[in-house]
Amino acid sequence: MERTQVYLTEQQKQELAVLSEHTGESQAVLIRQALDEFLQKKSAEKMKEQKMFMKEYAGMWADRDDLDGFVDRIRAQADSRLAGLHGGLSEPDQAPYQPGPIGKK
Repeated sequence: MERTQVYLTEQQKQELAVLSEHTGESQAVLIRQALDEFLQKKSAEKMKEQKMFMKEYAGMWADRDDLDGFVDRIRAQADSRLAGLHGGLSEPDQAPYQPGPIGKK
């Protein structure tokens, strides 16, 4: 653990002291618990925003028929870069990526 300092309002400090006395937990423990809950909530919110973004933009180029070569080049470049990391595989224990038709489901 690392030591840090924070500034609390007088009201926060008083309520923290009362809660600490009532629960028997140290003020430091209560602050860490509150921070953990806050960070978990923010992380969940960020994940939700990312999922909404991905759903909104997923398939946005599905109707374009001029991207086959472009997409294949991008994927080939990615596979080439991954070759140094995973022996040419898209994932360490998967077969190399095989591009399929664009926009077809």
